[in-house]
Amino acid sequence: MALAAFGGIGMADTRFCTAGRNQHGNWFIACKDARVGSSALLDQLGYHHDRSDPQDGHYDAAARHIRDTGGLFWTTNATDEYVTIAGIPNSER
Repeated sequence: MALAAFGGIGMADTRFCTAGRNQHGNWFIACKDARVGSSALLDQLGYHHDRSDPQDGHYDAAARHIRDTGGLFWTTNATDEYVTIAGIPNSER
């Protein structure tokens, strides 16, 4: 399923993001955009497992969730953000 079908590429709000994993073990950080919320986007894309909590948190918190559960990289609809654990800031935003 194409990410573009769910709108807002490049328009993602990184203040409202949720991480999720699909059945293949791949991670995705979905951030709210003008058309859909983060959880709804994860549902539509098939990322139903191991969601970050709280949902709709900051991008950095979703990335830390992935790191804390053993993930190393992910994809996202927030096109200007980092996509590996090497990009996770040391301090909270």
